[in-house]
Amino acid sequence: MQKCPNCQAENESQAPTCFLCGTTLKKRGLIGRLFGGSKKGGGRGAPAPEDYTETENYTRDVLLEEPDQFEAARDDRERTASPGPEDAPEDPVVLKERGKEYLNQGQYQLAVEANNEAIRLNPQYTDAYYNRGLAYIRLGQYHRAIQDFDEAIGLNSLDPDAYYNRAYALFMLHQLPRAIADYARSIELAPNGPERYIGRGAAYFEQGAYERSIEDFDQAIRLGEYPSAYANRAVSQIRLGRFVEAEEDIKRAEELGYDPQEAIAELDKHR
Repeated sequence: MQKCPNCQAENESQAPTCFLCGTTLKKRGLIGRLFGGSKKGGGRGAPAPEDYTETENYTRDVLLEEPDQFEAARDDRERTASPGPEDAPEDPVVLKERGKEYLNQGQYQLAVEANNEAIRLNPQYTDAYYNRGLAYIRLGQYHRAIQDFDEAIGLNSLDPDAYYNRAYALFMLHQLPRAIADYARSIELAPNGPERYIGRGAAYFEQGAYERSIEDFDQAIRLGEYPSAYANRAVSQIRLGRFVEAEEDIKRAEELGYDPQEAIAELDKHR
């Protein structure tokens, strides 16, 4: 695990960005491992709650983009003052805030339970569904995360972060066309978020659409020099036989303090 320097949330060891706040984490990464690894089973749509069974995780070394890749949080849209402690047990805002604290502390099951109570008290509470979805992502329960982001989007269809995080959960279930569609919608609503292009670029990479993945990594780099975008673009370049360009991307990732060992290993295979 690695701690985000911005919000202190615990992220998986090779996550390129913090799942909670989107801050870049300077770890190494390779798209194939970073965003998916080997799929253990066929992707399925989210089951009805009564049919839910624990889903298999897909082997990977990171998030959100992470995931944002890994894994994109947002500032609260509500600026409602929190009630006093005496109101906490029956106040959905306080319960949601408690769940947010549990998320920051890495206590994901407690975050789920706090948001369960918030939703029980206010079934239309968009942020509680959103935050519970984040907790389910961290627990590897991607079908449940998708259900919560479905609810959040149903209540607010203009929330780019809900689409972004649902895209990530879909990606982890290897439902790539749906993930790409959600990344695209997220980009439409918030076109200046580099992590959104990195996520979609990863999905295109998994489809073998290397040129499209490079276009998205290009855009992420234009918006902000994300070192993981350089490292992952290098892998796409390698798959297209563009070894000089890949070496340049690896060099730039290193200059930005990133350790692109996996990209280097991929390049070495072709030398």
